[in-house]
Amino acid sequence: MNNYRYVLEYDSSAFVDPQYIDDALEYAWKVTPSKQNFMPYKVHVLSPEAQDHKQILYNKALTQQASKSGVKIKTKKSLEKYNDSLTKDHRQPFFRNLKSAPYVFIFAQRVEDQPNIFQQQSIKDGQTYCQLELKDPEHDICKDIARIEIGMFSANLASHLLSNNIDVSFTECFPGELHTWTEKEFNFLKDDVLFIMTAGKGKIYRRDLKGQEGDLKPNFERIVNKEV
Repeated sequence: MNNYRYVLEYDSSAFVDPQYIDDALEYAWKVTPSKQNFMPYKVHVLSPEAQDHKQILYNKALTQQASKSGVKIKTKKSLEKYNDSLTKDHRQPFFRNLKSAPYVFIFAQRVEDQPNIFQQQSIKDGQTYCQLELKDPEHDICKDIARIEIGMFSANLASHLLSNNIDVSFTECFPGELHTWTEKEFNFLKDDVLFIMTAGKGKIYRRDLKGQEGDLKPNFERIVNKEV
């Protein structure tokens, strides 16, 4: 992870060997722990050819940002106007890497419908699992478990990719509820979207921006308490 740099724009002309992507995904699947081995999430991989999907993702993130800033987006034209205003003011969003990323990983919640032998026996013994539930509140409770495990999976995925000189970035600026993903391009989604990650060869990084030199993490001592 020492090679990590937040990507603002990926190099669309740089080749990324798909085998590296497959190997990294399998590695993350193999080493990431999961509560009772349910893995209550699914990773949808958008390939370099899925440009329409990525533009829609960017538009969703842009609409979300506008909403949080008090700007109402009602039409495609108003979205374009908002985007143009950001460009004119040199305030292009950091998630613009969604448009240029060769690979995008969409993490969504997943309900298990094929419990393994151990889980089946536990269910027969009276054990209940929120990872099996479609309805709230159990389904919503499981969302917190999924988010924690997605964090671990994405960190393992990123570590493997970075070791092969493939850059990564992350975003949570998007609407998560499934009912907001009505576009036909996203018919593969069956549950809420929880996290998005991108990968490719970086072209422009956040640290390249002027004035970002002082944008550092809190000191180690402020985060890790060794005095207990």
